[in-house]
Parts: sequence; structure tokens; C-alpha cells
Amino acid sequence: MTSEDQHIEYKLSLGEKHEGTVALAAFATAHGGEVHFGVASDGRRVGVRLGRTTLEELANYIRQNTDPPLFPDIQVVGDETSAVVIVRTEDNPVKPDWAFGKPYKRVGRTNQSLTRVETRRMTDATRGLTWDALPCPGLTLAYLSRAEVKAYLKRAGQNAATATETVIDNLGLRAGETLFNGARLLFA
Repeated sequence: MTSEDQHIEYKLSLGEKHEGTVALAAFATAHGGEVHFGVASDGRRVGVRLGRTTLEELANYIRQNTDPPLFPDIQVVGDETSAVVIVRTEDNPVKPDWAFGKPYKRVGRTNQSLTRVETRRMTDATRGLTWDALPCPGLTLAYLSRAEVKAYLKRAGQNAATATETVIDNLGLRAGETLFNGARLLFA
């Protein structure tokens, strides 16, 4: 077997399912990966004994203790008395993934707990919440320059008589009456 790396972590037994779940959340935040239960940290196969409901319990444990819930692929290599259980998760497009109430990311061979700032940055980035899409306190339509709106419409090959409100709505630069920073950047 290969050694642990950015995409693989070994656990000696299924008794280490807590640590394995943390690793899976970290993998989902990074680029996906696998936890191999029944393998020593040096890569030596030791195997685990599987009961009738072992795999279902493991899948439920992982799902219940991750957010967003992970539904990993579980594969068994070997017989039920000395199996290696390979639990695989993909890169999650919504980041970060949490395990037991904390956000994690895989860095090299380690599972790093993320800071509040890094967590917020990842959440905003993967949900499309950039600075220009955030509310701009105090900005109203009255602050926007009609001359800048007309110049924009001309560059875009649009009718210069289009109402400022229509332009703002078409560009998705407000929610209700709340204008976003992007409106200020373009037209204030």
C-alpha cells in the first residue's frame, strides 16, 4: 500500500470512526479522498471484522456528524473477518465541510481545523457571495449617476433610455430595495 497523503488516510480499526469522519470532511473541503479502515499508519494491512450492520452504521455515523451531510462510497476489500473498508468522498462544491461542529480542510497528510475568517471566505466564495454582491449600507437609487448608467448602456449596445432601476435589476445588483456594492462600483 502507499503512504498517507493529501488523498488517503489510514485507520487501524473502525473504532477510529470519529477521526475518519473528520478526515472525510477535510477531504470533501479539499479535493476528495479516502479513509482506509483496517490499515496501520505505515500502510500495513491489518483488517477489521465486519458485523451484519457495520457498514450501515458507519454510513449513518458519517452522515449524522457532517455538515453538509456526506454520503460516501463504501467499498470492502477482503472477507468479513479481515476486511479493509475504503470510504471515499468527492470534492464538495459547497465549502467548507464540517465534522462534529467544526470546519476542516485536508492539507498534506493533516486535517486542519479552519479559522472563522477562512471559513467565512470559503463559504462566501463557493456560494458566489463576493464583496460586490454584498449589501451597500445607505446606498439608494438617488446616489447613482444617470450619466454613468447611460454610458454603461451605450458600451453594452443597449437602449440609453432604459430606466436605472431596470438596469440594476437586470444586473442583479439589488435585493428588494437593498443595493449591492457592485451598483456603487459601477454607477455611483
